[in-house]
Amino acid sequence: MEAKETALELVRRWHDEDPGRRRMPDGADLREVRVLHPMQIRLVTVAEERRVRIEMGRSAPADSPVGELPDAWGLDLAPVVPARMLAGTYVQTDVGTGTHACDTCAAKGTRRCVECRGEGLVDVRECPRCAGAGTEPCVDCRGTARRHAQIIVSQTFRPEVTLRVYEEPGEVIGPHPLLYLVDHPSEGEVVHDQEAPLIGRFTGRGAGGDYREAAAAHATHVDALLEEKSDPAVGRVVHQRLTLTRVPVYAFTLAGGRTGYVCGEPPDVSPPELFRSRWLSVVPTAAMVFLILTTAAFFFLAFSRFG
Repeated sequence: MEAKETALELVRRWHDEDPGRRRMPDGADLREVRVLHPMQIRLVTVAEERRVRIEMGRSAPADSPVGELPDAWGLDLAPVVPARMLAGTYVQTDVGTGTHACDTCAAKGTRRCVECRGEGLVDVRECPRCAGAGTEPCVDCRGTARRHAQIIVSQTFRPEVTLRVYEEPGEVIGPHPLLYLVDHPSEGEVVHDQEAPLIGRFTGRGAGGDYREAAAAHATHVDALLEEKSDPAVGRVVHQRLTLTRVPVYAFTLAGGRTGYVCGEPPDVSPPELFRSRWLSVVPTAAMVFLILTTAAFFFLAFSRFG
């Protein structure tokens, strides 16, 4: 498909999303069509957050040693495949049992008597439930201050997609297409695809494994992006995927001399008003004329009445 036909097809798809407000040009409207190839740099960074929690169970003997919570990052957990990380997932792992301080009574083994509310007296008599002590054994640990517990580690994988767009040397693209491509991952020629637990720096290898000068020209920008995303606010970086794609941007000149662009997925036309429906262009003018006539009529009637 030639550049002009491809550009018209993209404009048609853009038009079909909102046909009431957009008009579809014909082939004669597009005079000259050039294909530009800005580089879209897409970095997916997966940060893993780990939390250790315990699920308390029955009471444990009073002489049982109380364990400590393990270091979440010191545990040897089953690996999670990269595809699940990149999609974002939540994993729970049972890592064993232990004895821990009772959380109901704060490891005291006792709690306030529910009969006398800790006073030791009911009316003016000794509390029959706690024998005047004001406390009673904790119902969960049965007075031992210890309970058996299940230790569970949760892993939350959060992918973050970052896009950067750079113009090829000698190509000047309007600001609107560049801003659009920063927010929309788009298809094109993949010139670099790199995946690792932590990439660190740009290797300069292309998608097919061979060296690509075009991709290497952006190494400085890519390395800066990798450094920026190497230390997340929460968790640790456990997987990254870096893709460099040449995204075609179709620059066209209209019969009246104006220049427009169409690119991306879904397609986007800029400037947005380039193919706006003609009735939308008439409405503001008609509204202004109506306002002027209404104002003039108001003043005319006012002066006629008091004149």
